[in-house]
Amino acid sequence: MLIGITGPQGSGKTSVTDYIGASINFRVIHVDFLVHQVLDLNLYNEVLSWFNLPKEESIDRKKLGSKLFSSQELMERYNAQVYEAILIRLNELIANEENLIIDWNFLPITEIFDLCDLKILITAPLDERIRRVVKRDKIDESYAYEREKNGIKYDSKMFDLVLNNYNIKLEQLTMEVKKLICK
Repeated sequence: MLIGITGPQGSGKTSVTDYIGASINFRVIHVDFLVHQVLDLNLYNEVLSWFNLPKEESIDRKKLGSKLFSSQELMERYNAQVYEAILIRLNELIANEENLIIDWNFLPITEIFDLCDLKILITAPLDERIRRVVKRDKIDESYAYEREKNGIKYDSKMFDLVLNNYNIKLEQLTMEVKKLICK
């Protein structure tokens, strides 16, 4: 079974995914970590060149994010370059794993979404998500809102389950997922 979990920044995707994966004994793939593997210094410097910035000797992910989230067009261009490498790796993992959960904020706009047997959207109120992102990423609130503005918009009708990850215990969220798996 392939479970796809997605949602906006700060919704708690990673925490929920890890908890559910451990509870139902599924392997978990956080695609953000795969992106870190795919992003090399050459690609990083290529992206910097899009902003007429000089090459650097090391990757500064915060700088990269601040630039990319300022332009939806360039974010899409970046994602297209990284996307192919990610898809190859994900398809390998899907082919070799019986029970897998994929955590990816871009999942709904990929072909992998259609492969998912169960599609879950994790949500939380905007102000709570912004608070979490500011704390987690150590960024200012205005930048968190900018990232939100340029992020993916989710249509809850596309999902088998929508979980509000606010003032709820992870055990309760997991029970909802287990109910759907047992159907």
